[in-house]
Amino acid sequence: MDSLFPLQPLGVGSAEIELFNSEYLRLALGHSLTAGQLSRMLLPWRLGTAEATLLHLRHDGHGVSLCGLTDQTRAHVRLVSTLTGVDDLDRTTFLSLRRVVTTSQRHSLRSSRAWCSACIAEARAAGDPPYDRLAWTVQALKRCPYHKILLSTCCPTCAASQPFFSRATPLHICHECRNDLMQPASMWAYMAEPGYAERDTYELVEAIASGQLLFKGGNPMRRFARELPRHFPSSKMNPASARIALGMADRGLSTMFTLFKAAHVAQVPLVTLLSEPEVAAAAAGKLGFRGYEEPSYPHPRQQAAVARRHA
Repeated sequence: MDSLFPLQPLGVGSAEIELFNSEYLRLALGHSLTAGQLSRMLLPWRLGTAEATLLHLRHDGHGVSLCGLTDQTRAHVRLVSTLTGVDDLDRTTFLSLRRVVTTSQRHSLRSSRAWCSACIAEARAAGDPPYDRLAWTVQALKRCPYHKILLSTCCPTCAASQPFFSRATPLHICHECRNDLMQPASMWAYMAEPGYAERDTYELVEAIASGQLLFKGGNPMRRFARELPRHFPSSKMNPASARIALGMADRGLSTMFTLFKAAHVAQVPLVTLLSEPEVAAAAAGKLGFRGYEEPSYPHPRQQAAVARRHA
């Protein structure tokens, strides 16, 4: 195999950019292959022997790695970009955050698919192919901000969760029962108010998709934490905010959840915190860096007597 169809990702340059897993599956189906068959065909082409590359180009263990920050993601993106001639495929992943976010995806990205039934319905009505958005993989995101409904995470017929790569079925078909994954409008769960980190998630994805997320200098989280005391002394922070600032200064890489929490505490957009940490620190200092307070409810593991005192 010397080349692949030049399949372009959907939603380029916007917060609705397609997830690399989704494009990879569409590319495989376009060649009448499963995702696994496509990977096995690509391995010998890239390095000559499949045995030498199994650890570098596999997606069977944790499919979300193809949109994350791992070496598997980078290897797949480079290879598919070379064979299709499509540039900037890294913008369909979170590879742009490798200098800031840990490659561990446990507290950052979902391990199975999530989707908006209303988005699928709109694509079908317009005659466009349904596709998964990069933003939908973020664990903190709970709803579609355009339709204000909760994201679906399982089949409405058999309740099976959906892996990122299924048995040669389109994205809108359940890999278990082969029924439609789109929930009828009567089953949509509306969520009027935006969820935690919703705005930051979509602004971050849009910055990645448009190539505007640029890092200058060292780790922006460390730079933010070191600059903050110049504008707001640590002695004036509440205990929770002080611990978060100290953690950012000491930690090398963070989870994506930590990034959202830091932006919430600082009360500044996450994209500003990452691209201009000194500006974000000055803004956070003016606002008092008091956006995060310890929860007043008891910890679930506390003894009953302690819980009663909080009641």
